[in-house]
Amino acid sequence: MAEKRSEKYGIKGAAAQNVLFWIIIGGFVGARLYHVLSSLGYYRENILEIFKVWNGGLSIYGAVLGGLIAVLVLAKSYKLQATSLLNWLTPPLVIGQIIGRFGNLFNYEAFGLPTNLPWKMFVPENFRPLAYLNEAYFHPWFLYEQLGLIVILFAIKRMEKPGGFGFPGLFLWYLLLYNTLRFALEFLRADSVIWFGIRQNAAVSACVVVFSCVVIFLRKKNAAIS
Repeated sequence: MAEKRSEKYGIKGAAAQNVLFWIIIGGFVGARLYHVLSSLGYYRENILEIFKVWNGGLSIYGAVLGGLIAVLVLAKSYKLQATSLLNWLTPPLVIGQIIGRFGNLFNYEAFGLPTNLPWKMFVPENFRPLAYLNEAYFHPWFLYEQLGLIVILFAIKRMEKPGGFGFPGLFLWYLLLYNTLRFALEFLRADSVIWFGIRQNAAVSACVVVFSCVVIFLRKKNAAIS
């Protein structure tokens, strides 16, 4: 999808493939580093586990941050606008998230609190948090995020069309919409990282929502003045 969209945003031929390669690398490294730093106490005692990515432990926050750093470096190297690169890659990023969440189903990760709702999911005992060892059924938290991401994808694609409401950028709207969704869902998750009584990812999402709103407001205000 990214390759098909590339020429629309002024990225042609091999440049598109090179940019994608390094953004994927940057996103992967960032995703792992964020997870390791979030559980630093564990990884200090188990250094080699840092490299065992097949055991799980990749964060979308770190992936986006790592990919963003790669975009800024690549934009300078290829003399492209960073905003064009970000808007080019926003819909593929959302699709990647939707696909990636299936890994949580296969690995019994990122499920929610215990529930008896009809769409509950069974979690084997060895995958349950210690606080919920006696519970068998949980919210399929990753599925809730997938459904929310599908809605966000349609909204992003609508913004991209002529006359859409996407100004001043698809990526900014993605940050706003996804982190609003994530903030709301985080309080339903069973394995949230807690720092000083605060859910880490909820706090990060809230900060990103505020940042996105401020940037969108300022850019619209500046555009109106000019």
